[in-house]
Amino acid sequence: MAKKGDNHTNLAMNYLLTEAKLEQPKAKSLLDKVDRSDELLPGNHVWFFYDPRQDTFRTYVTQGEAGQTPLAVRRALQRKIIAERDTARTERDQEHTARQAGEATVIDLEQRKHQLESDIALLQQNKAELESSVDRLSTDLAFRQNSLFYHAEAERSSRTAGS
Repeated sequence: MAKKGDNHTNLAMNYLLTEAKLEQPKAKSLLDKVDRSDELLPGNHVWFFYDPRQDTFRTYVTQGEAGQTPLAVRRALQRKIIAERDTARTERDQEHTARQAGEATVIDLEQRKHQLESDIALLQQNKAELESSVDRLSTDLAFRQNSLFYHAEAERSSRTAGS
């Protein structure tokens, strides 16, 4: 009967070495040929059969006093593994989707950055043109404010205008 912490392989190896009185290499060779995939629960019965005439070894597990059959335990483990696989795939897919969204955001931001850089260059050009216009107008205004202008006309046109 299996106890807590027992391992099917260790129990089978112990049987082959002590009960069947085989050498370690021979016991290992026989173990490599049988299925020992059942997960043991305390109370399971583990069965062994060695036939020296045909040099064959068989082992299997039955429910015994354990609360579940070996088949139910195996199916529960398979469901757990499948659920873990599905969860991992979902997480991977979500990460992939998030990465794609992030890459799309980066592309959008880069395009926006280039547009803003273009706008800045245009605004700097406009600023330089306006500063040039301000300098020209300031110079013109200063010239006009500091100058005295006379209106000179021909004598004839002044007479006609005054008569």
